[in-house]
Amino acid sequence: MAVIVADHDGATLAGSSRFCSGRSAVASFGGSVEAYRADVASAADRHGCRLVLPLTDGSITALHGGGADALPVAGPPWEAYAQAADKLAASRLASEIGLAVPDGVECSGAQDIATAVRDRGFPAVIKPARSRYVAGDRIQATSVSLVRDVASLHAALAQGWVGHLPCLVQQFIPGTGAGVFALYGPAGPVAWFAHRRLREKPPAGGVSVLCESIAPDVDLKRAATRLLDALRWFGPAMVEFRIDAKGKPWFMEVNGRFWGSLQLAIDCGVDFPWLFYQLCHGRAVEPVTAYAVGRRLRWELGDLDHLLLQLRGKGTAGTAGEKLRALAAFLNPIAGRPEVFRADDPRPFFRELRTWIAGLRR
Repeated sequence: MAVIVADHDGATLAGSSRFCSGRSAVASFGGSVEAYRADVASAADRHGCRLVLPLTDGSITALHGGGADALPVAGPPWEAYAQAADKLAASRLASEIGLAVPDGVECSGAQDIATAVRDRGFPAVIKPARSRYVAGDRIQATSVSLVRDVASLHAALAQGWVGHLPCLVQQFIPGTGAGVFALYGPAGPVAWFAHRRLREKPPAGGVSVLCESIAPDVDLKRAATRLLDALRWFGPAMVEFRIDAKGKPWFMEVNGRFWGSLQLAIDCGVDFPWLFYQLCHGRAVEPVTAYAVGRRLRWELGDLDHLLLQLRGKGTAGTAGEKLRALAAFLNPIAGRPEVFRADDPRPFFRELRTWIAGLRR
């Protein structure tokens, strides 16, 4: 099986892998959706690709939702993905099937948002309907905002998506984030996975840089099953929740794509990409019912960024003792298996390292 990596940036980690059969430069969907679609279609035809797998919300939106019917795009039906990716529609569906959803109101403009926040009081969460959307011929990005005061509200209202997309203004649920990962076939789920975050970048909350595999929480798995069944899902998905002080899970959102810590699942015995590949080709897949728990995965340079932020006083480590403990934790040789550096495929790590060093110089 040949794997071709297509991207507008030649410095991709996947394209550096020895398992990559070829690379293809394509236009950026942030510059022109039509040019991006045309380039991907051309690359797929040139290399004889039988399957096109978009890996980000932007590429899914550009390819799977915009007249690229001739492309063999892997993933859920567009209607299912569109409903899941729309935070308003997903929240309505979750509420209809009995999941706990934070109280909120749908808004359509800056004044509407400001009024809703004032009515509910601070803190509040402002969720644009989509993380990526098409504006003209470009894919634009949005972000969720937690507003704690008037200043942060004004900053949120200044974002470019306001006025172009509807949004949810929701109550803030204090607690911790949690989620479950799933792969669905035509007959339902074939694999589940879960992990817990041990360190993040930035330290106060962000992308995972050290995580550990755990067994899926029974309640979260049950809730995710109800939601994905209702969506008539096919393919990978991450269903996110927030757990409050009483242990109650609240639905947050669905990410209808593969997730950042995918390598941990593979290391634990759940090869989601290979399972998905077989499903896309109509092959029978035996459900995965168990995997190794307690294994850890460490994003090396992300963890280094975490440490540097802690040492510079830009994280959760305030005292000298806390900074020393952060340093000791980073230097622990058995903190976790490297995510990017693999002895049998080292080039992606060195590609990332060059990019990381160039970022320091800038």
